[in-house]
Amino acid sequence: MFSNSRPSLTLQQRRVRLMLATFPMIVVTGYVLYKRLILGEPQRRLPRPLDSGEKIEAEKPKER
Repeated sequence: MFSNSRPSLTLQQRRVRLMLATFPMIVVTGYVLYKRLILGEPQRRLPRPLDSGEKIEAEKPKER
């Protein structure tokens, strides 16, 4: 049904592709950990979901 027009990659080519895909994630993770552990930046947290009974009050625009 479908023809595989791409030639299969060698083992070395697959390893290089894997390194190129994971390297940015490793760098960013290391940078975030450096900021948290060395510079003392607090951990970012997601806001907790509201209970079904609570309502969100919209902020009123500040008057100038």
